[in-house]
Amino acid sequence: MMSEGMMKHKNLFLGLLGGLMLFSACRPVALPTPVSTIAPAPTVTEISPEPTSTPAAPPSPPPSPATLEASPAATTMQSACPALQTGPQETILQQGSLLFEEVGTPAKLWAFTAGHQSPNTVFSFEGGFASLDSEGRRVAFMELREEKALAIYDLQTGEKSLWPWAEEWKAVSRWTRDGRVKLWVSYERQGSIGETSVFALFDPSNGTVITVKEELDLPGYTFESNNPWGGYVSLNGAGNLAVYTAWAISGALEFEVILRDISKGTDLWRYAGGKPFAGPAAWSPDDSKVAFALVSESENHTRIVSLTSDGRNLSELTHFPPTDLVDILSWSLDGKYLLVSLFEGPQGGPSFVLNTLTGEIREVCDPKVTFYRARWVSVAGRNLLVYLVYRQDETGELRLLDVDSWQAEVLSTVNIPYQIDMLGWTPVEFP
Repeated sequence: MMSEGMMKHKNLFLGLLGGLMLFSACRPVALPTPVSTIAPAPTVTEISPEPTSTPAAPPSPPPSPATLEASPAATTMQSACPALQTGPQETILQQGSLLFEEVGTPAKLWAFTAGHQSPNTVFSFEGGFASLDSEGRRVAFMELREEKALAIYDLQTGEKSLWPWAEEWKAVSRWTRDGRVKLWVSYERQGSIGETSVFALFDPSNGTVITVKEELDLPGYTFESNNPWGGYVSLNGAGNLAVYTAWAISGALEFEVILRDISKGTDLWRYAGGKPFAGPAAWSPDDSKVAFALVSESENHTRIVSLTSDGRNLSELTHFPPTDLVDILSWSLDGKYLLVSLFEGPQGGPSFVLNTLTGEIREVCDPKVTFYRARWVSVAGRNLLVYLVYRQDETGELRLLDVDSWQAEVLSTVNIPYQIDMLGWTPVEFP
């Protein structure tokens, strides 16, 4: 898995761990010769007005935080590593393709298609920051081969459209659910004050661009400005709720966890002071709850807890022996499973899959490799985890895990480069 600093960098520019939707399979689509078309420059540029600040009502005392009782007996831990399939057999991926970007010069887009034993190179390009749309049919990326441009590639037809790259655009972030491309313009963070992001939303259907300024006001949010990793902000999908988890060193350790309705400027739940350390938070796909880690020195373990979006119910999902940092929390697309990855050094640490319905937890392990990073996909209702592992000789493997059956297979045994991004699943199949 990625180190903390690397993860924040990738989140800033790529939005790597965004969810994919479930789609029905389509017939295999032969990949035609790519056609490059130069699209006209964007015809309309609209600058959205900055959000107006409404006078905040006098703060009311925040709700009393729900308390956690002493931890129960350790959650059921299944010690067996995933059964790793070897040799010719029926593959876990039954339809469609898994897409990956190999970052380099040139960059490459790979496809692992159902029924194939090796990846296909869909196309190569000079640039980067590739992102797959929510339908799994178009890829957006920065193209540098001729003139700097925003490129949109249709996986079914092989057609590529190029749009002039605006000077203020820094990188492609991701596709929005309504089919627009989000591009980062600027980001600023001030300790104990807030965060401001400016981004452009590009609509490929008509070439229009809307510039949006997103401001998160963090009054009373305690973290030190000279410690960039001292606080995390996690927005829900609707963008109206935020969980702040922060820590600061000011003579003694102080910790805060705040669930805030940012549309109203009110706190729904708040914890401040005391011993627990709070790590990054992750919202469930339906925004009904948010998970985060609490490390308790007095109880000598790390709790993974879930808080409902109204701030009324706090529950423990599981707990581990104490660790310095929970690096990644990631929900499966149906909200049934939670991937918990611990940080123990530059090459990652142990990772676990928690069944939030039964409390069962299993380690994604292998005695010969180190788990590095992963992405959830859903195909025909099955929860699949695509993950990258490294050996001590610095070679690697891409693997696919069917979480429900706890069966895994090796997608590729070739030497995997360090810079490889997992874009997601597409219903398109490549010969």
